[in-house]
Amino acid sequence: MGVFRNTFLSFGEGSCDPAKWRSHFLEYSPEEWKVEGGGVLQYHSDEGKEYALIIVHWADSAFILQLACRNLSTNRFDWCKFALASMDKLDQFEQQDDLCYPAGCLHTASEAWLVVEDFLDQPQHPSDRTQWVDDAAIPWPEL
Repeated sequence: MGVFRNTFLSFGEGSCDPAKWRSHFLEYSPEEWKVEGGGVLQYHSDEGKEYALIIVHWADSAFILQLACRNLSTNRFDWCKFALASMDKLDQFEQQDDLCYPAGCLHTASEAWLVVEDFLDQPQHPSDRTQWVDDAAIPWPEL
């Protein structure tokens, strides 16, 4: 049986129990998220893979969700995807502090919860309640 990890400071009471995460999204509080910021939910499989869901709180009301799979024996990524909200805005970018993400990947708290819930239930399979776009398919701006 694989092992979950939670890098958030206070959310989920240090666990990856969906029941302890639900309220942070469905009873969304921008103030609470400003304090927490974001973090990573990780799952280490018995097959030597690390699945990571990176959750970034964005501009008081949105979330960026990045899902990656890394082979622990080679320390290389097998794949990296972003939850897609709007293909029409995939080439429009927004900046916050030193971060830059496509506007087409911004999700509401309730949309983000669906992805988080599915990750906590089946971390080895990207949620089918959202569309995904490969990192390499995003027309990232040159910095």
